[in-house]
Amino acid sequence: MPSQQCHLKVLRVALGALMFAQAGATHAQFTPQDEEVCPAAAGVVDPEFYSAGRRMVFMDRSNRLKVTTLRSDGSLGPGGCRGTVIDERATLSVPGFPLINGGEWALSQRGSEIYYTRLDDSGRVEMAVAKENGGTWDVQAVEASSDRGLPIPSMDGSDPQARILYARVRESGYELMWRESTDPTTERTFGAHIVQASGGAPRWVRGERAITTTQLDSNGVAQAVRIDIDTSMVDVLTQDTDPKDEVWMWRAPEFGSARVFIAVAGGSQLRVYREEGASWNLINALDAAAFSARSGIYSPEPTIIDGRSYVVMQLSNQKVGPSEIWVASIDPALPLLRQVSDPAAAGRVRTEPEWVHKSSGAFIYYTQNEGRGRAGLRRASTGL
Repeated sequence: MPSQQCHLKVLRVALGALMFAQAGATHAQFTPQDEEVCPAAAGVVDPEFYSAGRRMVFMDRSNRLKVTTLRSDGSLGPGGCRGTVIDERATLSVPGFPLINGGEWALSQRGSEIYYTRLDDSGRVEMAVAKENGGTWDVQAVEASSDRGLPIPSMDGSDPQARILYARVRESGYELMWRESTDPTTERTFGAHIVQASGGAPRWVRGERAITTTQLDSNGVAQAVRIDIDTSMVDVLTQDTDPKDEVWMWRAPEFGSARVFIAVAGGSQLRVYREEGASWNLINALDAAAFSARSGIYSPEPTIIDGRSYVVMQLSNQKVGPSEIWVASIDPALPLLRQVSDPAAAGRVRTEPEWVHKSSGAFIYYTQNEGRGRAGLRRASTGL
């Protein structure tokens, strides 16, 4: 079993006052600009964006993996919603695993690549990688990846190759693994608590050989953890009674590049923790019910814009239901909280918000479900 370390000192914050300060932040002066990019008829499924490379990868309803271009202003390029087909045998799922996922961008010294799951000639799942080469896309099966899928790659450009974490099919279910993408001998297991209702997944820590996820403590409560993939050491980051989900860690420029992480606590509160010495201190908390009728927080994703960290999140009472898309800063000293989806369309089902950086700021792309398995793609301005 991996050793465990716990370095936690939680600051007691006046959450009521904090919620008031955040709820009264600058979103009142912001007018949402939320527009359709691709209609439901286009069949854009699970889009993922690589802003620096001006690309979007997505699936269609026929399980084809596609890619299209982005312009410098963040809009779709000539390929539009139709895109270019990369692979006609892609799949979103792995047998026995409770989550689904399409293509994901990777970054390393090999350049940008797309990792995804597809079916081999016998109909079994395997992982594949696609790389653009002179305007065309070269596709190869990931070596020794049969019965493995849903890869989530790292995005560290200085790495010799991308790392991938993924699910391996077993007769009794599945296990979670990681490896160096081109070296199957590095394959190792790691522990994580997966919650289907939230869709939360393990994440790579940018710039580190580490994974953030959740594991159950002795009382059966999901706690945030960081796993060093080289030593298998597990740092337990939280230890209170609220179950945690969606743990993301990065270095925050507004705090002198100190490490921070976010986690969703109890399904409804976004918490921000900062590393100070040997301690992880709770520095901010956003309770969804304090500023929205949608009390659940789903799909949070951080980014950095002009030296400040922001989080986009879906607010809804369940993963797929009437929802809103909001953006928040993590720094309580410089609060920002704004709804970027159209508040007049209150009953819309919105999911999977994604950051797209453009030449003059940032957009949020998200999926809007239209029923009967159909969904459109929309883009919302952030004013950032």
